[in-house]
Amino acid sequence: EFFKDHPYCAGWIPMGGGKTPSTLTAFVDLLNTNAAKHMLVVAPLRVARKVWLDETKRWSHLQGLTVDRILGTPQQRWDALNRPAHIHCINRENLEWLECQFVEGSGKKFKQFRRWPWDVVVLDEAQSFKSQESVRFTSMRRLRRLGGYDIQRVIELTGTPAPNGYKDLWAQIMLLDQGQRLGVDEKQYLDRWFERVFHDSYTTYSLRDGAKEEIHRLLADIVLALDDSEVGSLPPRFNDIRV
Repeated sequence: EFFKDHPYCAGWIPMGGGKTPSTLTAFVDLLNTNAAKHMLVVAPLRVARKVWLDETKRWSHLQGLTVDRILGTPQQRWDALNRPAHIHCINRENLEWLECQFVEGSGKKFKQFRRWPWDVVVLDEAQSFKSQESVRFTSMRRLRRLGGYDIQRVIELTGTPAPNGYKDLWAQIMLLDQGQRLGVDEKQYLDRWFERVFHDSYTTYSLRDGAKEEIHRLLADIVLALDDSEVGSLPPRFNDIRV
């Protein structure tokens, strides 16, 4: 329900908490009410290849969804891109390639030359977009700008939103709200809520007093955050290896 009610949102939910089937269920409900048409999932390679397809087969109410993977050689990716499906999955390393199929130019001079087909975009393991210097962040940010009228929903999923501390949050939230909550650039974010700690050869950042609570308050309306105790009891974890 949270994913349906909040077009640009994040689910910070531990492993095994149901992020993938919950997102798929929300998408099915949106499909059935004509509130969504197509979904793009950007994920690590293994997840893009297997996990989302497997989940659609595992749940009876998801059986009608079609999933295609934009993986492999450039020709294989292009062929998959042009095959109709409810959901397309692509690994995050190929997001720049995907952008080039819709956007041309460089620097500040670029334009969209083909209509973006996915009105819902899911960033799985969204903490991998935490660096504003990364190619994947740059591509996604540009697509958010150019395809703003096409991309009606962005859902970020992760169990570890800040693996190296709260400094990791700015880029992820920027892709959701375009800078409304944490500032339009990372420097603004760091200057407001962090103290610089200088070491001999590097600099780290420490949260100011009260900053954690203020950041939580600013993000409360677009982030669904659960911890292990809120997920509920789960059976022992095991690993199926199919040969």
